[in-house]
Amino acid sequence: MVICELCGKEVEKTLDVSIEGSVLRLCESCSKFGKVIKENKIVPKKVEKEEEEKEITIVENYAEIFRELREKLGLTQEEFARKLNVKESEIKKIESSKLEPDINLALKIEKMFGVKLIEEGFNVLYNKREEKIGNLTIGDVIKLKKKKNFR
Repeated sequence: MVICELCGKEVEKTLDVSIEGSVLRLCESCSKFGKVIKENKIVPKKVEKEEEEKEITIVENYAEIFRELREKLGLTQEEFARKLNVKESEIKKIESSKLEPDINLALKIEKMFGVKLIEEGFNVLYNKREEKIGNLTIGDVIKLKKKKNFR
């Protein structure tokens, strides 16, 4: 059994479907939302052991780190936001501890400026072979993102 990447339903076969430039493996009923590229046959896979839980969170003093980094670079909040390709209001909220930066932004800053913003904390299970986060669908990710933004 395989899982549809859109609705999460377990199905016998999936179809590779192009939806707005992304190729997803979907069940037959979800395939109507895009252009079918090919049909996937079921091939029994060797099940690999899932890794133990990894935890990823943003450090507690993220606001201070953001502000100090921006000031060290001699940038205004607007210039810093432009450099990171985010809204100025997001930088203001992060620096005032009203908004925790998402993991992607934290990773971007770590990579660009070599500061530590991520530590152990958030439970993420993934399969070594497929490198998926559990059996999440796109809909699950959207729901999680909405929940995080409404804290």
